[in-house]
Amino acid sequence: MESWDRTSYSKVVKENTIQEFSFVYEGEKTIKEVNGTCSCFSPSFKGHIVYVKYKIKAIPFHLREQKKYTDGKTITVFFTDGTTDLLKFNFTVTAN
Repeated sequence: MESWDRTSYSKVVKENTIQEFSFVYEGEKTIKEVNGTCSCFSPSFKGHIVYVKYKIKAIPFHLREQKKYTDGKTITVFFTDGTTDLLKFNFTVTAN
């Protein structure tokens, strides 16, 4: 896992926004496929860069009083040699 520019990404963001970011693989292996932990986002890759575009939803009604919530996901990176790496991201979502 040390062959990435970073293996996790976190940020404080506003609700109802779109966040775009990437992870850069700096190793020698070839990326074959990337999958997200749920159907709510679809990571993609080109060469050695994994791209993420994720829509931050509104704060759920039952958490409105707190004015924030935490949202996190994982990306599995599959390499042609059969190995995998995990990349993670999480957001602290605040009210607009």
